[in-house]
Amino acid sequence: MNQSYVFIETETAVNIKTVIEDTILELGLHRMPQADEIGGYDWMARRGKYQGSLVKRLNKWIKTELKSNKEVDAAKFGSRAGLFIAPEGTKLRLSETFDWEAGDFGDESSCFWKSASLAKDVMKDYKVRAVQAFTKYQLTGEWMGVGRCWMYPIHERDSFQSYGPLPENYRKDGYLLFNAYGKNLWWFANFIDRLISVNTKQGVDFESYGVMYINNDQAIGINLPTQIYKVVSKMGEDTQYCERCDQWRRDSKFYTTNYGDSYCQECRRTELRQR
Repeated sequence: MNQSYVFIETETAVNIKTVIEDTILELGLHRMPQADEIGGYDWMARRGKYQGSLVKRLNKWIKTELKSNKEVDAAKFGSRAGLFIAPEGTKLRLSETFDWEAGDFGDESSCFWKSASLAKDVMKDYKVRAVQAFTKYQLTGEWMGVGRCWMYPIHERDSFQSYGPLPENYRKDGYLLFNAYGKNLWWFANFIDRLISVNTKQGVDFESYGVMYINNDQAIGINLPTQIYKVVSKMGEDTQYCERCDQWRRDSKFYTTNYGDSYCQECRRTELRQR
């Protein structure tokens, strides 16, 4: 199987401005520091008036520039920032095999490893790939899974709903990221952006069918025209849920009973034999 690995060797802060903005607003302060006012948005700064950790620099800026005694809570800020920061040694793997155990990438609650496991077969047919995030465990030096999301290539068969007309030369060769676990979906988008310098990143509504459950019907589009605000995919349209065997089925005839229940062909035959 074709597997590709991507490494980032140094600590990388991505979209950290979002964390700072949320923190400043939560403190009831209404001015966002510019990068040069706090020694940059990097996690650590070693030179200049503002140096040390970002939290330390923020608190010094709040005290000296805003004349306020309010302080950023380091633990809370660190927890928020963890959604957006790729630590040293973080790597991504783009995988076309979905053979890991539930929880290996923070995805123990994913229904795709439980009642909706058929979704993995559907995604393979649509060339969906898993984007897996790893971090090196310092005590052992081993790479540990810390998060994953799905990357879906856009095809002509997908339906786009947009604010206005799409460019005539648009080839629909972008991607959608969806269903992130362990890490925030924007964490993956920003990480990928640093690796391949994507043209656009934007949140879009994403709908599919049947077994293909899309968390919150939300995705992040990569290299899509900014006019697009919704994508409707045919993924899962050939799947249906059987209320008798409690399973998602594919490529099976379904029957509606007199009570309005939906049965797959196998369960329908079983019911008729038991009459």
